[in-house]
Amino acid sequence: KSSSEVTALLQLLQGGKPAEPSVQTAWERPLLELGPEAARLTQTKLLVDTQAFRAMNSEAKKDFLGDLATIGESFGLEAQLVQPPGHEGVNLIGDPDAISRAQGDLLGMFEFYGVAPTQS
Repeated sequence: KSSSEVTALLQLLQGGKPAEPSVQTAWERPLLELGPEAARLTQTKLLVDTQAFRAMNSEAKKDFLGDLATIGESFGLEAQLVQPPGHEGVNLIGDPDAISRAQGDLLGMFEFYGVAPTQS
């Protein structure tokens, strides 16, 4: 792109334009309607062995993510891989009882993939 095209785009983006009525209506609605069960939601992070996780090949990581999603769904949890350097792990979000039940399966999965955290 030329300098003038980039400048024109920046001006358009910075100037903005009025939102259409459908967009304004969407902004007024809450993103997520939470019921009384939301008060019980909690989050837990299970760490993995950082070096072992980084050493996994891409196919193994893909399989790991698929298994993680399957376990999360089977327990009614949101299970997310988090990868800040040196603190790789899995965040579990959901009912505390479901998290407690899922932890054993997840730790078994970590052992299967060779990424279970080592005990010091």
